[in-house]
Amino acid sequence: MVAMALIAFSLPAEKRFLIPMALLCALSITGQQVVLIMTAVDRGRGQFGMYNVRRMIATAAFPALLLATQLTLGVTLSIACVLFVIASFISMVACVIGLRNPLRGASQPEVSTLLREGRPYALSMLATDVFERLDLMLILWIAGLQDQG
Repeated sequence: MVAMALIAFSLPAEKRFLIPMALLCALSITGQQVVLIMTAVDRGRGQFGMYNVRRMIATAAFPALLLATQLTLGVTLSIACVLFVIASFISMVACVIGLRNPLRGASQPEVSTLLREGRPYALSMLATDVFERLDLMLILWIAGLQDQG
């Protein structure tokens, strides 16, 4: 929700036509957060094999989809945005493979504890994501489309 609000705020008037595609790409943030959480759990448990596999899948999914699509159909900005969301979904699926009852059953620790204790982590990740992309928002405001390439 925050990302979607920032999209509407950050795009200057001459680039408002990009809002639908930016909103579509914002859907991938959930997948990115799932990957971060699952890889953090893997690292905390010392399961570096699973950590590496999940990171590799999450990192390679979008470039692999983009390359395969370019070689077969060609890529437009709209297609790239859809592929970005699909790559995020693939990353989320990779995180739950091998888990027993990943979407139901008992949780250890309890979900309420995870939500309460995970709040500072979520806030720090939100701040990190915003500040990592702040340069891009500034470029969108300052440079014209031709200058951006």
